[in-house]
Amino acid sequence: MPVICGSLGGSYEAVAQGHFIAGTEWMGKIDQENNGTLHMHNVLDTVSQPITDDIAKVVPRYEKGYFYPPDGPGLGLELNEDVVKEKITPGKKPTVVEK
Repeated sequence: MPVICGSLGGSYEAVAQGHFIAGTEWMGKIDQENNGTLHMHNVLDTVSQPITDDIAKVVPRYEKGYFYPPDGPGLGLELNEDVVKEKITPGKKPTVVEK
C-alpha cells in the first residue's frame, strides 16, 4: 500500500516519519513532504540556518533538499526541557504523565 509522509509538525513528528521512510526500501523512492520542522522555523535547511529554539536539543538535519534521520537511541532526539518551559502557555498548568 503506497504511503506518503508529510507533516507540518515539529522535529519529533518529522523524525518518526523519517525513520519509517528510511526503514522501508520502497518509501525512499517516492517523493515525500517531511519538512514540518523547516515550516515551523521558516528556514530552508538546518545546516546553513541552524535552529536553536526547537523542542529537540539538536534538530534533524535537512540539507540540499534531503532529510537525514538521526541515529541515536529511540528516535535519536533529546528533549530540550528549557525550550519546552519557554513554550508553555502562561496560566496553564503542564500535564504530567506518570509511568
